[in-house]
Amino acid sequence: MKLILLLSFLILLIACQRKKIDSSCCSNPATQIVFDGGYLSVPNLFTPDGDGYHDWFVVQSVGLTSFNIEVENKNGKSFYSSTDTSFFWDAYNDKNGGTLGGFFYYHVTATGIDGTQIDEHGTLCVISEYHGCIKNTETCVFESNWDGTSFVEPVEDDIYGCP
Repeated sequence: MKLILLLSFLILLIACQRKKIDSSCCSNPATQIVFDGGYLSVPNLFTPDGDGYHDWFVVQSVGLTSFNIEVENKNGKSFYSSTDTSFFWDAYNDKNGGTLGGFFYYHVTATGIDGTQIDEHGTLCVISEYHGCIKNTETCVFESNWDGTSFVEPVEDDIYGCP
């Protein structure tokens, strides 16, 4: 009897955690800036779980003369930084040897070829071990939803874990 109660509790706990991720993961919008001669797009979600879909945090850009991105946790601890617009971050944690998950904050500074100064902050949801269903919506933006001028409608490949 105790085993049945324990299993029921664990199932309920997992179900509640999945609902929380679905409802709050993409509550803040992705960053998208278009300027004369280029653009910058920063997604707000990626899933480094090794399934081959959206496994990397990637910024899409054209027409930048300088670029810097910092990714940190809510306490301000830096987990990643780059000055290369072609970076790929997999959320791997060198200290613990595993993939990080949860909410992170990013700060991007850049300069466009037209002189546009970009200084943006945003949130990033990293889902490393999740087997639920996340549909790409206007608020959940993977890197593949940006065509250089606007977000494109989700296609079959842009739905993570959904039947």
